[in-house]
Amino acid sequence: MIKKITVTFFSDASHGWMRVPRKLVEQLGIADKVSVHSYEKADKVFLEEDCDAPLALRAMDAQKIKYNIVDKVSSKSSRIRSYSPYIKRS
Repeated sequence: MIKKITVTFFSDASHGWMRVPRKLVEQLGIADKVSVHSYEKADKVFLEEDCDAPLALRAMDAQKIKYNIVDKVSSKSSRIRSYSPYIKRS
């Protein structure tokens, strides 16, 4: 069970995503609430900034999971846009 985590927030000129491990999304109980505007690659989920990232942050606060956010900003279009859209799993 994750109790402390550093997450990376990636942003380009027009949008942003918070990268978290898939197991955290499952631990938080939000796997079925994440929208198709988020992406996934391997065991990472890239939660879109407007709804899904705040959803995860609220869930982490509720479960008393400590987190640190590291920002990665790019002026170029992010390659995250080429990843597979998030698929809800039950």
